[in-house]
Amino acid sequence: MAKMVMVRSTNAGVFYGKLVSRDGDTVTMKNARRVYYWDGAATLSELATRGPSKPQNCKFPGPTAGEHLILGVCEIIPITDEALAKLDSVKIWTA
Repeated sequence: MAKMVMVRSTNAGVFYGKLVSRDGDTVTMKNARRVYYWDGAATLSELATRGPSKPQNCKFPGPTAGEHLILGVCEIIPITDEALAKLDSVKIWTA
């Protein structure tokens, strides 16, 4: 099942990474990065399809270590290779 996806949850926000498994509205991901802020895409669907046109303005913390369990998932969008290259080009944001 491992594929790259964008996941929107009801309470924890948006993540992208490798989908390991899904059980109802709970997903397990690896190398998940929280999408704290994005610029250069109108919607999550566009972000997953085309990637951000302004990756320098995006704020994505680094990937989580090991597996990341996300509850309350309401949307899972496959990520294209084009979008993944742009998403991965976003520098790790820290406070």
